Amino acid sequence: MKILINGFGSKLHRWWPSPYLGALFSPSAGNSTKPIVQNSIPWAADNDCFTGFNEQKYRKMLIKLVNHPGCLFVTAPDKVKDGKETLSLFEVWQPVLKAHHLPVALVAQDGMSPSDIEWREIDWIFIGGSTEFKVGKDGKKIIERAKEENKKVHMGRVSTYERIKYCLESGVDTIDGTRFSWFDKKLLGAALDQIHTFFGTERVACPYSELTNGAVSNV
Repeated sequence: MKILINGFGSKLHRWWPSPYLGALFSPSAGNSTKPIVQNSIPWAADNDCFTGFNEQKYRKMLIKLVNHPGCLFVTAPDKVKDGKETLSLFEVWQPVLKAHHLPVALVAQDGMSPSDIEWREIDWIFIGGSTEFKVGKDGKKIIERAKEENKKVHMGRVSTYERIKYCLESGVDTIDGTRFSWFDKKLLGAALDQIHTFFGTERVACPYSELTNGAVSNV
């Protein structure tokens, strides 16, 4: 399971390389793709709908991300805690993402069930919505169905030991949480140790200077 970091560049020198890390772009962040691509770091992109969707910035981000290797998924725009409206938005935006040749993630929201999802139309499922939804029976059923359909699963807003444990045990493939960016010295290191312990692997540090051109920034 990978932790996707928004503003990943500034954190890279502490924790890279790790098979359990990746980058997360967003329309409002303005992250540079160069250090991510140069260092073969897996990445994904969110849509900022949780904080406020801006169509112009979202479309600009899509153009910037086209043809860059390492993409895991890009989320189609959604409506927080509204599964019905999210599915309507997906019908509009899924063809746009496919036209850009980007792997599509549908954000699962409250009220959505596995039977509501056109599994052939998605590459990933992003478990969003309220806490009650994402770690409750409805979210769990969607995760289980995704695995049956051979789809990858991401969960947003994961930053506690208990939530990470839940994701590991549920077979979630990637997670994100803003607290990893805010408090990376303590929280991210502890989370990586938790994941390494779960998989029985050893964390190896890499000096900042060994990265491609030392190029790790958000500009």
